Amino acid sequence: MVQMAHDLQLDRLPPMIQLKVLEEDLGVPGRDYFHPGPGERLFDTPAAIARLYRTAASQRRMIVDASTSADLNRRPLSFRWVLLQGDPQRVSIRQLNSNGSRAEIIFRWHESHPVPGSPELMSNRVDVGVFAFNGDWYSAPGFVTSFSLRNEKRNYDASQRIRSIDYAAPGSSPKYVDPLIDVSRNWRDEYHYTDDGQLVGWARRIPGQVQQQFHRDGTLIMDFDPHGRPLETRVVRYTASQTPRGTRRLVQEVTDQRLRWKYSSDQDRDGQATPVR
Repeated sequence: MVQMAHDLQLDRLPPMIQLKVLEEDLGVPGRDYFHPGPGERLFDTPAAIARLYRTAASQRRMIVDASTSADLNRRPLSFRWVLLQGDPQRVSIRQLNSNGSRAEIIFRWHESHPVPGSPELMSNRVDVGVFAFNGDWYSAPGFVTSFSLRNEKRNYDASQRIRSIDYAAPGSSPKYVDPLIDVSRNWRDEYHYTDDGQLVGWARRIPGQVQQQFHRDGTLIMDFDPHGRPLETRVVRYTASQTPRGTRRLVQEVTDQRLRWKYSSDQDRDGQATPVR
């Protein structure tokens, strides 16, 4: 590599990668994930795009564009997208145009997996590398990464619907995650669906407390109608508190914002919510 660098000529320089996200699936705070700070976008730079996989959805889709990548000698570029780290069965990469400057990437939830070349190390990060080629040289890679949280234990069914997320599982919750990325919590959410597969909501189990029922929009159910449908719900806010040990713990706060639900018929399961003044 040192010799190759010495042999570079001004008319045969490698291109420079430039990346930009055009579209992506993002979870809704308080419904698809629970966190007091920035959500799933960790950072965007021209050479690296990093995402946190917080959403309960089984997959996240992105469309990434590299068409502004530059060759100083104005040579035409082609692009190669490669999975560098992660399960090939859980990552899909599809080039969307002839020279490969635009691609669709689908990340599915990843548990910890061995690092290539160092199987004794485990990682929850998935890396996709993007290389621009000018006919002579490949660029240094750009990266699109997805990081799932190793202190969660998730269960998806055969239809890839989330069934439960345990944030306090004995084998998972003690695993270290950078406290600047995630805040620990001590509950388990169990999700419920209608017979035709529509999300109804979830039950939250917190040790030492009565089980709570949440509407699919993330509000806490305070009362049910005779048909078992939410009648009144309250908005929940999530904040981080300091523990005596100096760590942060996620706290849910039930606000005074109330929603009253009305239904058009006994068969209506969706209803309409009206704020209570």
